[in-house]
Amino acid sequence: MNRIYLFLVCFTAAFTELQAQQLYPPQVEESLSKAGSNRTSLESVLKHYQKDKERYAAACYLIANMPMHSQAGKIVWYDPKIDSILNHNDQAYYNLIKGTSGDEQEKDPLHERIKLAAQSSAKLLERLKLKEPQIIEHDMPDIATLNGEYIQKIIDLAFSLRNRIPRLKSMPLHDFFEYILAYSAIPDYPLISDKIALHDTFDKYLQVDTAQTARCISERYNRAIWWLGHWGGTYPFENTLGWRELFFTSTDHDCVDIANYAAMIYRACGWPAAVEYNTAYKVFSGRHFNLAIPSKDWHNQWNAYNDWQSFSPQSELPQEAGKRFQKCLNIFRLHFAPVADCPYTLKSADEPIPQELESPFIEDVSHLYASTAKLELPLSSDIPNTYRLAYLASFTSHSGLKAVTWGKIDRKNKKITFEHVVTDHIYFPVYITADHEIMPFAAPFKIDAVTKPHLTVTSRSPYYHILLSGAPSTMVTTTLKRKFPRKPQLYEQAKRTVGTYVIASDSPNFTHADTLATLSFVPDDVWTDLPLHPTHPYQYYRVCAPADDPYIHMAEIQFLSHKSRKYANTISPTMADSSLYLRLMDEPLVKCKWKAEYDGNYQTAPDRWPNVTLKLQEPQYVDCLHFMIKNADNHIRPHHYYTLYQWTSKGWELFSQGEAKGESLPKLPLYTNRLYWLSDITEGNEELPFLISKDGKQIFPHEWFY
Repeated sequence: MNRIYLFLVCFTAAFTELQAQQLYPPQVEESLSKAGSNRTSLESVLKHYQKDKERYAAACYLIANMPMHSQAGKIVWYDPKIDSILNHNDQAYYNLIKGTSGDEQEKDPLHERIKLAAQSSAKLLERLKLKEPQIIEHDMPDIATLNGEYIQKIIDLAFSLRNRIPRLKSMPLHDFFEYILAYSAIPDYPLISDKIALHDTFDKYLQVDTAQTARCISERYNRAIWWLGHWGGTYPFENTLGWRELFFTSTDHDCVDIANYAAMIYRACGWPAAVEYNTAYKVFSGRHFNLAIPSKDWHNQWNAYNDWQSFSPQSELPQEAGKRFQKCLNIFRLHFAPVADCPYTLKSADEPIPQELESPFIEDVSHLYASTAKLELPLSSDIPNTYRLAYLASFTSHSGLKAVTWGKIDRKNKKITFEHVVTDHIYFPVYITADHEIMPFAAPFKIDAVTKPHLTVTSRSPYYHILLSGAPSTMVTTTLKRKFPRKPQLYEQAKRTVGTYVIASDSPNFTHADTLATLSFVPDDVWTDLPLHPTHPYQYYRVCAPADDPYIHMAEIQFLSHKSRKYANTISPTMADSSLYLRLMDEPLVKCKWKAEYDGNYQTAPDRWPNVTLKLQEPQYVDCLHFMIKNADNHIRPHHYYTLYQWTSKGWELFSQGEAKGESLPKLPLYTNRLYWLSDITEGNEELPFLISKDGKQIFPHEWFY
C-alpha cells in the first residue's frame, strides 16, 4: 500500500532523551497547547506511562492526533433503567448460549428457546415507560473534551488484548495503534463509543482468542447483534442512545453507523478492523460504507498490506472481492492518523481540493478489491502553476461530476500521474478552481480493463479512448426520449412478452374464448397500444402470458373502449388519446389500485401470475389493450421538468429546459460529436450522458458497462 503516516510513534534513542529532558514529542506538545483546561489531565497520562515505552508511544499517538478529531455532541442523560434492562438482556441471552456452538444456536430446540425468550423480553420492554434521552449537539474537539482517564483506559484495554492474544503481538505498533487502539473508526463520527463498555459486552460473544478465521469472528458478531437487538425489540426513542441502540431493532442505522459500530466492537475485542467506503459507483449514484478486516489466518504473521476483506457487517460475511466491487469506483480506508498520500497532505498551501477528497484520513485501497491501472496524462497549461494535483471525475446525476481519484503533477516532465485508476469506466480530467468549481483540462475518455494489474496507461495507449473525436459536429433535429439507457435485463424481460395474447369470452372460466390479438414485437418502455378489433361485445377479457413463459411482465394494463360507445363504467386513460378512448373498469380504481397491474408503478408487474382478467357486469367492447412494459421508470415522464446540459471546455453548461408534455421532449437542434446530459428536476436520479448519432438517436457511452 506504500502507506506512510505523518506521525509514527516508534521511539528509540529519542525516547530516552525526551524523558531526560522531560519534553514531549513536538506534535504532542503542539496538541497539548490546544487542550486548554484538559491539558493537565492528558499530561497525567504521559507521566503515568513514562517508564513504559510502548504505552507511552500509544499515549503520544492518540494525543498527537486528537486535535484533528471532534464529536458533534454527546448524550447528557438517559433513563437509568435502560442500563439495567440491557444488562439483564445481555446476561439472559448469554446464559442461554454459553458453551454452545453456532450450529447448536441455529437449530432447535436452542434456537426456539432463544427466539421465545427474545420475544418475551421485547414485549415486556414495550410496556415500560422509559424517558427520552437528552443530548446536546455542538462541536466538541476531542483534545479539549476527552480526558486523560478515558485515554488511559483505552490504552490499558488495547495492551491487555495485545498481551492476551498472541497474534496481536506480531503487529507493528503503528498498525496496532490504527486497527486496535484508536478510539474512532470514522473521523468526526457524531458520538464517541465507549470501548470499555463495548469490550465488556461483546468480548464473550466474539471470543477472539478462539476465532481462527475472519468468517468465524463475523458469524459470531452477526449472530450476537441479531439476537441482542431482538431481545430489546423496537427502538422506543426519538433521540439516540449511541451504541446502546444495537440492543434494539428498527433503528435508523445506515451503512455508516453499521460499519462504525462493527469496527469499534471488533477493535474493542482484539480483532483488527477499519471502515472503508467507495467514493461512487460507475453508473448509479451513492456510496456505501463497509467493514474491513484481515481476511486470512494471521495469527502467525501480520501483513498489513494484503488480504483484507471489505463487507457489510450484520448482513454479510467476509468474502473474496470477486464481482462485489465491480460496479464501484475508488475505495478508501479511513484512518485515525493523517495519511501522507492523500490530497489533504499533497496539495500546495493554498490549493483547493474537492470536498469529497478533502479528508486527511483517506487511504486509497482500490487495488485490493478492483482492477486498477496507473495512468499518465499530459500536463495542461490550463492548470495553475502552483497546483500539485489534478483529478479524474466521474459523472453523477446530482451535480454532473464528482472527483474520485487524484493525480500528482510532475512539472519537470510535464505529466500528471494517477496511481489508482479503476478501469472499465468513463472519466473527465479536471482541476479545482479557486472558487472550488470543477474545471476540465482535457477531453473525457474511457479506460478499458487492463490485462495486468497496475499497468501504466498513457493517452496513447490502446486502453485509452477519447470519448469525443475531433470530427466536425453536425446539427441534427431530434426528439429525446430517454435520460438513461435501457437496462439489458429489463429489455430481455420485455422480449419475453412477445407472444402475449388477449382472449375474450362470455364465460367466466373462458371455456369458449376468442383470441383477439397477439403481441408480435418487443415493446419499448413507453405506453403501447395493441389493437383488438372485437367483432362483438364480450363480458370477460383476459391478457395471457405465452405458454413457454407464463408470467405477466406488463407493469400497467388498461382496457380501452372507443369513447363513442358512451359506456358509464369508464375513466380517463393514461397517456392515450382521451378524445378517442376511455378506460373500461370492472370496479372502481380505488378498490383495485393495490394490484401491480393497476398501481401506477412502472417497476412492478403481476409477474407471479399467468394472466390478468377484466370481469364486466355486461358484455362491452374492448377496442385496445393499452399497456406499459415493466421498466426502471427512467425514461421521459409527462409533466416532469427537465434541464438539458451540453459538455463544453468549461464543463456542463445549460442548453435548454422545460416541461415534458408527453413521453418525449419537443424536437431540439442538437449536434453530433457532443456530449449531453438530460436531468429530471422533478423526480428520479438515474441519468447518464449521451451522444447524438447522425440519424438523431441517443447513444449512451456507458451502455458498454452493462
